[in-house]
Amino acid sequence: MNIMENLRRFDFLLFFLMLLIVVIGLMTIYSTQSHSEGIPFSSRYWVRQLLWFLFGLFFMFLVIIPKYDVFKHFSYFLLIVLIILLVLVLFTGREIYGAKRWLWLGYFSFQPSEFSKLVLTLVLAEYFSRKKELNIGLKDLLIPGIMFSVLTILILKEPDLGTAIMLIPVFLSIVYSAGLKRKIIIISLLLLMLIIPLIYSVLRPYQKERVLSFISPSETALSSGYQQRQSIIAVGSGGFFGKGFLQGTQSKLRFLPKHHTDLIFSAYAEEWGFFGVLILISLYSLLFLRIIETAKLARDNFGRYFCIGIVSLLFAHTFVNIGMVIGLLPITGLPLPLMSYGGSFLLLNMILIGIIINIRMRRFGD
Repeated sequence: MNIMENLRRFDFLLFFLMLLIVVIGLMTIYSTQSHSEGIPFSSRYWVRQLLWFLFGLFFMFLVIIPKYDVFKHFSYFLLIVLIILLVLVLFTGREIYGAKRWLWLGYFSFQPSEFSKLVLTLVLAEYFSRKKELNIGLKDLLIPGIMFSVLTILILKEPDLGTAIMLIPVFLSIVYSAGLKRKIIIISLLLLMLIIPLIYSVLRPYQKERVLSFISPSETALSSGYQQRQSIIAVGSGGFFGKGFLQGTQSKLRFLPKHHTDLIFSAYAEEWGFFGVLILISLYSLLFLRIIETAKLARDNFGRYFCIGIVSLLFAHTFVNIGMVIGLLPITGLPLPLMSYGGSFLLLNMILIGIIINIRMRRFGD
């Protein structure tokens, strides 16, 4: 395709929706740190996030240039590289709050586990796109199950329960779309319900505390339930129209922890209120619908499965993050897509959007 044809087919709506959410995130991050004095300009969170956004734009347009089929051929190579990086993190990774999840790259830190979501989506989309019949049985799940299990185990060893959990909707959505037999789905759901007590028994102490604080928030309001309680207060104090930009008090007075990362939705809701929340949720909804539409328009199963896996991932991230900050779900430490501070996560999100735009641009086969 020539330059004019590329511009005509470029999905400006999807790009514009992504850009709006990123800008809202940058404004919120700026607002939460606007009261801080003496912090060097280059060390401010919003500056670093802006640099990661510009970095992400480069990679986003980089993955738009080639035909998206090329990612199918490199999917297993990327899987091997990712496994090596995840193993490397366990031995040489930077430890923060008792977890080894980051590789230090000078000015920036890099979290390989975030890219497990992209790589798993690619390998699953490639694997099932080679299946001719939409009738997947247990034998067809052996190889995908091994790949999923290896990534999950390595990520849990860091430990990073939130990221490991987010691999589940990717796996299930693609497998279901590929034609998994209904009886297998029912049996799997029953088994999942039976092993929930076992999952709880292997959780780390701080993870169990989060579950208990969700069940009995009043009893843990000053300990493990503090984050969620302050988050709910911040959201509720915003009222209908909010306190106004730069006027939030929960984050500025440091009552609200992690206000620029996991709980950024609370900081946003306090300043912009219920009306602002409706706008933000509408933007996310339009983003998800656009990706679903791209899945329907995709010219092959690889593109279709990739879009399905990614929209499931982004929706799960958004649903869990908002659910935990308003008290509907336990605190899990999952960031809000395109908004939360975090270079690796923002870069991943923009690469995903770039590949989806690529799929939509080449829906006619050229």
